[in-house]
Amino acid sequence: MKDANLDDLISESKIIVHSGRYAYLQAKETEIKNHFLVVKDEDETTVITEEKYFSETEHQNHVKWFKLFEIKLAAPFVGVWFIAKVTKKVADKKACPNDKGIDLLLWVVHK
Repeated sequence: MKDANLDDLISESKIIVHSGRYAYLQAKETEIKNHFLVVKDEDETTVITEEKYFSETEHQNHVKWFKLFEIKLAAPFVGVWFIAKVTKKVADKKACPNDKGIDLLLWVVHK
């Protein structure tokens, strides 16, 4: 799919809507445990975890609750403008029933 256009790439990619509610935490722990994602940089450790693990995770700040969408790109590294196009659609006020748009927390990971 090296020369595929963006629409083909989107239609061939898989989107998973995880069940449950998730929180974004500025945490002290650095182990994955049961969390969806743990990222540590020079400033902080960020954890994305399900509601059921929220209270047992030591943290300083949090944002809760949100649905978790996982996008498995059909051809990683060739999707120029993929993220921009998808997130614009998701955040577009006209696409949302409440006309407020959707706040996005975007994490890009290549495996």
